[in-house]
Amino acid sequence: MVPPNLPNPPKTTLALMAYRSVLPETMLSIVRELRIWPELQFAWGGNHALIEQTRSIVATKFLEGKLPTGDVLFMVDHDISWQAGDVRALATEARKLKGIVSGVYSGRRFGGGTPIRSGLGSVNVNLDRRWHAITATLVPGGFLAINREVLTELAKRLPRMKPKFSAEEGFIPFFHTEIVGGELLSEDWAFCDRVSEASFPIWAHFGPELVHTGEHGFTLADSIRRLE
Repeated sequence: MVPPNLPNPPKTTLALMAYRSVLPETMLSIVRELRIWPELQFAWGGNHALIEQTRSIVATKFLEGKLPTGDVLFMVDHDISWQAGDVRALATEARKLKGIVSGVYSGRRFGGGTPIRSGLGSVNVNLDRRWHAITATLVPGGFLAINREVLTELAKRLPRMKPKFSAEEGFIPFFHTEIVGGELLSEDWAFCDRVSEASFPIWAHFGPELVHTGEHGFTLADSIRRLE
């Protein structure tokens, strides 16, 4: 469900986060996106067992020009699929809103909600109003558009690290997990906490029709559906 007429999309790098195999549904989504948006740049974000390290290294290389670079870094997970045009739409939103924008998708179980928090609680899903965004405090990294300015500012606030037992160059720990208020935040939520501290906006977008594949292809409707 992509709005029509998206002129002048930002220069965007699509980074696939995949340590092992990539699901065919995800690869098909990438091919379809590249077909309608040939200017989109592609980068592989695999080969590290720690997802927090993988994301951080990819973001560092994007910022420092060691990957195809541009205005927006767009991260997609190996088990997320989407409709052609959704990446372009959210990349455009990230540039316009000058922050980070995440597509909203279901957890990999029925009735499990979405990995989004707004304020003090979870987000209610409204299937009747799809193409809209809400401000959020915590969003997932599975379908995430990051405005370059966010990474530029965070790089000033974070130390440079070197992977243990690796010949890789140093990286900036944008996504390293942290404990906040007694809660261990996952790598994507920890990133959101740093984004918020740097006063950049965080948005959760209900427009993309995302599928989170596990034993079933979970859609947004499945996040509120309970099996009898």
